[in-house]
Amino acid sequence: MHTRTLILLPALAAAPAVAAPGDVQTFLIPIPEIGTTLFFSNDLIPGSNDFNGGEIIDARLDLVLDVVASGPDDPRISSAAHFRSEVIVPVDVDPVTPGGQLLAVRINGEDEGWDGTGTFTISRQLDAFIGGTWVSPTFYSATTDIGVDSNNVVLGTVNPFISSFISITVREIPAPSGVALIGAAGLLAARRRR
Repeated sequence: MHTRTLILLPALAAAPAVAAPGDVQTFLIPIPEIGTTLFFSNDLIPGSNDFNGGEIIDARLDLVLDVVASGPDDPRISSAAHFRSEVIVPVDVDPVTPGGQLLAVRINGEDEGWDGTGTFTISRQLDAFIGGTWVSPTFYSATTDIGVDSNNVVLGTVNPFISSFISITVREIPAPSGVALIGAAGLLAARRRR
């Protein structure tokens, strides 16, 4: 079994070999920098299409938010409580229902109990994704707002790809035709032995 990690930007990912049934790969989806929206097409990510329909076996959210105070001439209030981010993840959590049932991971500083300046962290399992299927190709987005309004902001950084991302680990599953061929070969071998 092979394990690989790819960042969801084609320029940063090396092309892996074609996935075999049972292979495992981890994809990293960044939490965007404050005041940024990212748009993705995982069709451009080497190896992503090879894992289309693969089972999600692990999903985690890791975030490190460093918040600094507003400058002396800046009337805005900078606080971690004002942090808002939403990342749509290319995982179908209900593969039985036609059409992609993609979930969004929403992070709200106030809901996390954050306030003021300093370093704030999240590291937790995303159980809702476990058992879902990887969807590729698909388009999705991630947004981190600059704050809740023009006076209540977040000044600082989240360091996308370095310390702030969602990791999705996918196990390739055999195609139904491949399973049928393996089963047919087994029946043929059993019949010849008789």
